[in-house]
Amino acid sequence: MFVYSTRPYTSYSGACKDIPAAVIEGKRLVLVPFDESVPVEDSVLMHQYSCLDEDLYALMPFDAPETHDIFRNTLLLENWTHNPTRLPFVIRDRANNSVVGLICYLSLQAAYKTIEIGQIWTAGPYQGQKVALEATHLLMRYAMDQGFVRIEWKTHHLNEASKAAALSAGFIYEGTFRKHMFYKGQFRHTFYYAIIDDDYDKVKAIMDEKSAQLLPLQRRNTRVA
Repeated sequence: MFVYSTRPYTSYSGACKDIPAAVIEGKRLVLVPFDESVPVEDSVLMHQYSCLDEDLYALMPFDAPETHDIFRNTLLLENWTHNPTRLPFVIRDRANNSVVGLICYLSLQAAYKTIEIGQIWTAGPYQGQKVALEATHLLMRYAMDQGFVRIEWKTHHLNEASKAAALSAGFIYEGTFRKHMFYKGQFRHTFYYAIIDDDYDKVKAIMDEKSAQLLPLQRRNTRVA
């Protein structure tokens, strides 16, 4: 059975107002908006997972923050939480509240009813367990419930894992922006994917079934591809 529930996050201190901040719960995961109330020890762990254990920002236009202070206060809080077009979420294990990853709403344009899901990563000990799939499904459902009609997914042409994740989650490939950006000494061709409200009933049924079959999370000692 697919599990989905939400509750308002009324104390959220971020700048995003065009989609109500909420705690979103699924079968295995809880998505909690990131703001100053997230304990420092949790953001220290997030920095360790995404920047030190491995560079999960290697294909992004910015470098992985070298210090926890830059990661928490500049990247997550200043650039994301206090940006009105973004809403970042900590991905937690519903069973024990452990941090297992990050996912964000991006490029939020309420007037056009469009929103993007991105900046997704899963901590090494939880990789290979479809964390991104479940978290994406929860954000898709919440965005559609809030009246958005187009959800976008954009990724670097070299990010094979992201391209596969988009298709697995039901996104439709729409085309490639060739030489869309130039950074870190190379061109980025950006692959564009989207789901619109016309697609969503079919996608939701498939994703509900996939989510219902997910096994409980296990923290592993080694990274799983």
